[in-house]
Amino acid sequence: MLLGLLLAATAALPGARVELPAGLAADLAARLGPETRPAELPLLGKDPWAQGATWKRWSQLLVQEAPAKEPDPARRAELALLALEQGRYDDAWERFAECASSPSVAAALLPRFLPGTDLARLEDGAVLAPALPPLSSKEARAAGSLRGGVDRRSMRIDGLAVGSAVIAIRVAVEVEGVQIDVAHLSGGPVKLSIAIPKDPRFGFSDEYVDWYRAEAKGIAHAISIQPGDEEHTLYARFEPRASEWPTLLPERVPAQIESGGLLLEARAGGADLELLRAVAASLSDGPLRLPAAVRDSQRPPEAFTGITIDLSDPANRSRKLAWIAGAVERRSLALPR
Repeated sequence: MLLGLLLAATAALPGARVELPAGLAADLAARLGPETRPAELPLLGKDPWAQGATWKRWSQLLVQEAPAKEPDPARRAELALLALEQGRYDDAWERFAECASSPSVAAALLPRFLPGTDLARLEDGAVLAPALPPLSSKEARAAGSLRGGVDRRSMRIDGLAVGSAVIAIRVAVEVEGVQIDVAHLSGGPVKLSIAIPKDPRFGFSDEYVDWYRAEAKGIAHAISIQPGDEEHTLYARFEPRASEWPTLLPERVPAQIESGGLLLEARAGGADLELLRAVAASLSDGPLRLPAAVRDSQRPPEAFTGITIDLSDPANRSRKLAWIAGAVERRSLALPR
């Protein structure tokens, strides 16, 4: 952990202390004390991005926020929650920083990043889904996209009360993978399940619990923490992933899309057809007004001058949809006001 890149912050968790890489997110977190009363945040439900209503709501939020002179904290917080659900951690941290005018909204949002749940669920047996730490600099996103490099960084929460225990959790992105360390500080035993957050540019070849290879990947791993234990460690090793779509956001919407539109290719006869129609509608009705339609992959190709996005494979559809949502969101919120 590079101390020069960290800023300590007292979070809106009683007795807890958060450290984030220096930046706007850390500046905001530093202003949140235990006296800050968290606001109510919307409930998204299970697997929200699999619902057409979520894509409609996301599009509406962008339409409202794109022309706004100042960010609306409630809407930015909802966008942050949606980004977290898709594993778009960089976008989510940016939305968190944009909630600066409302400490109560930020105080409610911060625990969703670390420890990775809402305050009401911090009890024995809690399931935590921490985010990746915020980038260490504004240039890190572009640099990582260009070189495929890894921005080494970490974040930590100390003094977190879970059940009868007080623990510390550190989430770190290292050169070869993601590591989560959990230390027992005081109190009694506690059981937790923790999911290791994924970098969208990498897969995980293996996941480890206390350095033993886990039988299953992509799940919340259970750990039992006793007083006097050494640190418990979860680790996932990066697996390079071939570039499947562009990683850089262009300065403006490509002319090929503006003139010819987007065609989302769906699986033939699949139940996902209605979802992709909702995705297409969200793009068409959003602030960028991207003309989008859906085509069954088994239909004969028609004359088309735009860009086709193949979403027929369920194995990578969610990652592609997350990339589309991220690209559209960043471009929409960067529109001239």
